[in-house]
Amino acid sequence: MAEYYLGIDCGTQSVRAVLFDRHGETVRQARAGLTVMEPRPGWSEQDPAQWWGSLCSVLRAVMRGTKRGSLAGMGLAYQRETFVVLDNQGLAVRPAILWNDQRAGREIEEMSRDLGSEWFHRTTGKFLDTTPSAPKIKWMAAHEPHLFSRTDKLLDVGAYLHWRLTGEMTSPLAGADTLGMMDIGNSTWSARIAEYLGLPFSALPTVVASGSLAGKISPEAAKMTGLPAGLPVIAAGGDGQVFAVGAGALDPGSIALNLGTAVTLGVHATECLMSPYFRTMSAVLPGHYYNESVLRAGAQIISWFGVNFGTDPAVLDAKCSAISPGCDGLITIPYWKGGMMPYNDPGARGMTIGWSNYHTKAHFYRSLLEGIAFELRLMLEGHQLASRAGAHHIRLGGGGAASGLWARIISDVTGLEIALSKSVENTALGAAMIAAWGVGAGGLREVSAAMDRISRRTVPDQQSHECYSEIFEGIYKDLYPAMREKLVTWGAWTLKRVE
Repeated sequence: MAEYYLGIDCGTQSVRAVLFDRHGETVRQARAGLTVMEPRPGWSEQDPAQWWGSLCSVLRAVMRGTKRGSLAGMGLAYQRETFVVLDNQGLAVRPAILWNDQRAGREIEEMSRDLGSEWFHRTTGKFLDTTPSAPKIKWMAAHEPHLFSRTDKLLDVGAYLHWRLTGEMTSPLAGADTLGMMDIGNSTWSARIAEYLGLPFSALPTVVASGSLAGKISPEAAKMTGLPAGLPVIAAGGDGQVFAVGAGALDPGSIALNLGTAVTLGVHATECLMSPYFRTMSAVLPGHYYNESVLRAGAQIISWFGVNFGTDPAVLDAKCSAISPGCDGLITIPYWKGGMMPYNDPGARGMTIGWSNYHTKAHFYRSLLEGIAFELRLMLEGHQLASRAGAHHIRLGGGGAASGLWARIISDVTGLEIALSKSVENTALGAAMIAAWGVGAGGLREVSAAMDRISRRTVPDQQSHECYSEIFEGIYKDLYPAMREKLVTWGAWTLKRVE
């Protein structure tokens, strides 16, 4: 009897394959790294052949010792907004351009003038900034016309890997729409955007619903991966939407919080809502949307601190626990990579104020954690304002979730209970849950309930919450708006100097 489900998480830094049983327990897992190339400041690229090579490597590792007949299906989650252009021989004409690539500043201005930033947001649910693929596609057409003219297919990561696995260029709606080319209200490619970019619909992947069949493992792929030929590959979605499933945040009052390289905070909704506080995306759940807020530099700031201050952040957790909320007057705005929501200021930069001679390295570190928590509270207020619904609890995951101190600070700042999943591979787990749903093991909520486990709960301390609320309402909310013009001007100047 087939009893295992395979979840794949193809992220920016690595590809992970995790084999789960029907209770959500990890049976076997493997990981392979990916290389991000930065040929110029602000550029970010990858070789798509490495996605496939790394995926084959981790699949072979997981399948060693696994009976082929015990595997019921697999689901694939992947980095969003990243795209690759193929010629009519199926070869990449250039390296893939990643979601965090910053090259298309001029194209954003042109698209804002030609299409209108408000129209673009209203149509796609996305902000006209450097994250969606559309401005970078326009950049390629303008700066690399000799390559763009060879375009036969333009695929996101999911469609590319589905094609290598099954021969079908299919992409789940809850992933394809992050390219910034879809009419989100109608779940179709936007004719106006496609025409503007010079792309016929035939060049774009076939869009299918999450939980549906993306294809079956081809004989050729079976030889390269160790998977059984004919195994169902179920369309899952972009890593953010799939993470929410794996974290167990399926209800509107449940917040999915991923403390990864970037911090993402997402909420499901039954209405197609628009707000400066979040980008609106198609959800894995049928008939739902997924509203997601992003802070570009999340756990990346913590890594930056460890590298540049010569201290393992984990070592500081005990010292920071003894520091009072508010860090004895030190406060940090964590815009290390610009300010996305609600300001949409790529040129924004971080700021720490309140320094005095009694502050230590531990104070600064804690102020970083608190600053990110304040940003999360700001995002939550925007979500609640748009949906007119309150949040009940946070389902936490990502690398930063390992810090009990950070979870405590977030709980105290937001006033919400935090539940941490037993699995640290929430995105891969979500993909496995969707695979189980897709092959008929039960409805998505039923499968999620069977495979989800909570390892730790954090309840807010009321006294700390009141202290943080005073800081947030009295200082933090108004701090960046008061400094906005100067910080954006300074950020733009420093970015030019770096380039």
